[in-house]
Amino acid sequence: ALAHAHERHIHHRDVKPENFVLLADGSLRLTDFGLAKHLPSASITRPGTVGGTVSYMSPEQRKGLVNATHQSDIYSLGVVAYELLTGALPFSAGHNSLMMPGEPDGEAIEAPSRRRQELSDEVDSVILECLQDAPEDRPDSCARLAERFLKVREVHVLKLAFKDRIRRE
Repeated sequence: ALAHAHERHIHHRDVKPENFVLLADGSLRLTDFGLAKHLPSASITRPGTVGGTVSYMSPEQRKGLVNATHQSDIYSLGVVAYELLTGALPFSAGHNSLMMPGEPDGEAIEAPSRRRQELSDEVDSVILECLQDAPEDRPDSCARLAERFLKVREVHVLKLAFKDRIRRE
C-alpha cells in the first residue's frame, strides 16, 4: 500500500499499527490517510508543526521539518515492524518526546534479535536500516523493502503479531 501511494507521490505520515486492518479474507489494508500529503503540493501542516503519532514518527517529522518524504513512512513502518516482532517500541519513553530542530537523537537502537532471540540477523538488518536517523540511510523504496521482507523467513512472525494488534473488518 505504501509503495503504491509513494509511486503517486503520496506520503501517509501516520503509519502505526492502529492504521492497519485485517480483512476477513486475510489481506491487510493500510487505512487513515487523513494526514497524507501529496508532493509537490502544499503541506497540510505548517512548517515547524507536527502531526501524527509521536511514537511512530521519523526524526524529521518530530523536528517539524517540511521535507518529510516517503522515507519518513519507511521509518514509521520500521517502528511498527519492530514493535510487532518484539512487543516493544525500539526506543525508551524519553526518545519519543518532540525534539527541537537540529537536536540529535543519539539513542542506539537495540537489535530486535536481542529482545526476541528467534529473530535472525536478516530481520535485524532490514528493520535497523529502516530506523536510521538520516532518511538517505533508509531503504530507498517500499517496493524494495517489501522484497527484502519477503526474503526473510520470519515474515510469518509479522503475520502472527499483526493478528493481535489490528482491528478486523
